[in-house]
Amino acid sequence: MKRISTKGIVTIMLLAGCAGSVNRQPTTESVPDPLAAMEGRWRNAESGDCATNWFEYSVAPNRRQYTTRRSNGPSNTATVLHTEPNRVYLFYDGETRRTPQGDLLLWWMIFEGPKQYRMRRIDWAQDSRTTFFWLKCD
Repeated sequence: MKRISTKGIVTIMLLAGCAGSVNRQPTTESVPDPLAAMEGRWRNAESGDCATNWFEYSVAPNRRQYTTRRSNGPSNTATVLHTEPNRVYLFYDGETRRTPQGDLLLWWMIFEGPKQYRMRRIDWAQDSRTTFFWLKCD
């Protein structure tokens, strides 16, 4: 299986419309176990489809790492640093980029319900999210 670099993944995310952030209200539908919710196939809301352009999360049994496999073949891994209801705090393995403050780039995956999430970089405002979102395939 071909691996894609974390830098490549982040570049793809930015090109897909994730570059900006937008203020969002907190979710009203709780996701008590976000790692369980993220298991399975997802698509980006604008250009993905569940038949041909998807990605799939697989959480390790120890719940400290997950793998992302894409319909086009490349995969990557991330380390789970912390979980709480509606959120997963993570580090994309191999990430070398840094925030303007010099910290390694870390992300929050923030669920807006069990079948939708957005992302927030650690250097963005607490109530900010990506303008772009992802949807779970049924």
